[in-house]
Amino acid sequence: MKKMIIAGRGGGLPAARWMLEIGTFFMRSETELVLKSGRVLPKRLLAEGFDFQWDDFDEALDDLALRRK
Repeated sequence: MKKMIIAGRGGGLPAARWMLEIGTFFMRSETELVLKSGRVLPKRLLAEGFDFQWDDFDEALDDLALRRK
């Protein structure tokens, strides 16, 4: 929850698959995008030599929180 607050996003509530199907129907999206996109790795960016400023997401959020104060 802390991460969502720092990033300026509201928290979500647990939802059953059928609830997601209704929501994604109205958003004209796919349920699978919601259910399976939680863990993403930047393989292509790393392969191309992209240099991230932070190695860890928590470090990036801490920096964001400091900048917002």
